[in-house]
Amino acid sequence: MSFLSLKVPPVVLFLVCLALVFGTYYWFPQLSYYFAYKVVLSRIFLVAGLFCGVLGVLAFRLHGTSTKPNDPGVASSLVTSGIYRFSRNPMYLGLALILIGAVIRIGNFVALSVLPLFVLYITYFQIMPEESVLSQKFPEDFEAYKNTTRRWI
Repeated sequence: MSFLSLKVPPVVLFLVCLALVFGTYYWFPQLSYYFAYKVVLSRIFLVAGLFCGVLGVLAFRLHGTSTKPNDPGVASSLVTSGIYRFSRNPMYLGLALILIGAVIRIGNFVALSVLPLFVLYITYFQIMPEESVLSQKFPEDFEAYKNTTRRWI
């Protein structure tokens, strides 16, 4: 059994959160809001999220390491270049940015509550266990990386 096998995979959590965001539009229509350029701003976050996520995956592929979030122990190298110079978790950051774009686009105050739930779950049940494994696997390198690069942004 892998280290994180009993946890909700990040993509599944993202899809559940996305469904909740879109559900708020129907469940709480009276709490909707509108502002000028809402659609443009939401698309900016969507593109930024896709950009972060794709660059994160490409960096892992370039270094020949695993993108499996449920088993960080199979990582063959510590990626600290490219987008990983700015965020230790650009793939999760990308998912969060896409969620922000969806919240803006839906325009519902209740949808805002989904964002901290996503970030907290990913941080405590995904990122922190991954960091623990990486600290054991690459002790000096990961410690130096943690001291120079933030977890999210």
